[in-house]
Amino acid sequence: MTKPVKDGQYHVSLAPRSDDPAAPPVIDYIVESRLNVQNGKKLATVKLKSGVTLYEILLLNADGTTNKVITPTYSAKASGLVRVLADEPAGQTVQFEAADDLTATYAFGVVKDGQDATIKVGFGAIEPVTSVSVITPTPDEPIAPVDSGSNDSGIIYPVGGSSGGAAAISTLQDGKYSVNYAIHNVGTDQKSILQNYVVTPALLTVSGNKKVVSVRLKQSNEIGSLKTELNGAWTDVKVIAEDQKNNTRDVQFEIKDLSSKLKISAKINSDEIQAEISFDAKNVQKVSDDAQLTGGQTTAEGQTPESKPTVQVLKDIENHWAQALIERAAGLGIVNGYEDGTFRPDGEISRAEFTVLISRALQLDKGGELNFADLDKVPDWAKSHLEKAVAAGLITSYEDHTFRPERSISRSEIAVIIARALELPLDEAATAAFADAEQIPDWAYAHVAAASKKGIINGRDNHIFAPHANATRAEAVKLILSLLDEVK
Repeated sequence: MTKPVKDGQYHVSLAPRSDDPAAPPVIDYIVESRLNVQNGKKLATVKLKSGVTLYEILLLNADGTTNKVITPTYSAKASGLVRVLADEPAGQTVQFEAADDLTATYAFGVVKDGQDATIKVGFGAIEPVTSVSVITPTPDEPIAPVDSGSNDSGIIYPVGGSSGGAAAISTLQDGKYSVNYAIHNVGTDQKSILQNYVVTPALLTVSGNKKVVSVRLKQSNEIGSLKTELNGAWTDVKVIAEDQKNNTRDVQFEIKDLSSKLKISAKINSDEIQAEISFDAKNVQKVSDDAQLTGGQTTAEGQTPESKPTVQVLKDIENHWAQALIERAAGLGIVNGYEDGTFRPDGEISRAEFTVLISRALQLDKGGELNFADLDKVPDWAKSHLEKAVAAGLITSYEDHTFRPERSISRSEIAVIIARALELPLDEAATAAFADAEQIPDWAYAHVAAASKKGIINGRDNHIFAPHANATRAEAVKLILSLLDEVK
């Protein structure tokens, strides 16, 4: 957050900055926030939850004293540093000019259900507003949004470029090159789910008339067969390296022409996928002859480009309350969309699916033996994640020793898993402050109370927890990201 931020639009999380364990959780008041940077000026936009009013913002000094008072005016045309842009049933949207120091702390004066509260927040992770990619800046580079019109891969190169520079496809000499690529569903511009399983850029090796592409796969254990079509025949890709600890696999395949689309088929979990790879032939970067795939990077001559995988465009999350959260989770490689390009945020999530998400999010790496009575019902794509979650003490069996992978996970079950992951201290005498607290089962009550006090979980409408209700995919994403924010 101390690096300069280039002009552009960004998603930005508001992280709690209070040392008081009894402080109200930020997620009870704020839905999402964004940052617009133009000519060095930083304008923050905060969407509040329904029924919440923000009446004051204090910019705090490092010692907690007030540096500046920012008083909102409830008119979009009024002058001042804070203005309310909308007052809709879904909640107000408030805008204010942020401090130059993005590590600064703010105190928000808010009112909800007639109760005044002060929440201390600061900017957390910054991600460019784009459905194409999410960028994590390198230590030596300013944060910058992706220009999706010129670079679909999300690669950021240091200022000054490469000594090798871009090479025209018609003049490629023998050697190695870094090349960006995108994977789409056949015959469309829609990103394929396979895009979530690859790392960009690829490494192109040219030798005479032969061109071979090397690609790193992530979440390798979820990928079965992988084939490409060359000269009308389907051929298995060549596996050149595997890393079981990091769950990656490096594969290699031949291509005829970078300017042509290459058909590819894959088996992901139990789904058969067909897609097309498009290479960015206009921006091929020369790299050293000893360059290798190194976890999302290839070392170019005179530079070290940093990349993140392209995120699948999810067509059914626009204007959903969890849109920014889902985009963030997809950018982190925690969640994928369905093959039809949907995420189905309001659909229920199964116990197997949630186990995979939390395993990915926490990057669990030590598995153990599974002894569930219904182990044969656990899908292959979930088994390795379940092994890790069980070994970490996050998942246990039902009384009949079953896991029930296909069963929709309840909100109480998720609260228990979250509390275990954070190793929250449990107080059997604690009270869960929900209108339906008496409905929370005994085995989950202390976990719900602890997670609620920590600000990780909150209620639905009318301040009910709905302990027996099944969690939605959007709710699961929100909870997992809240968990990640706590463990960072």
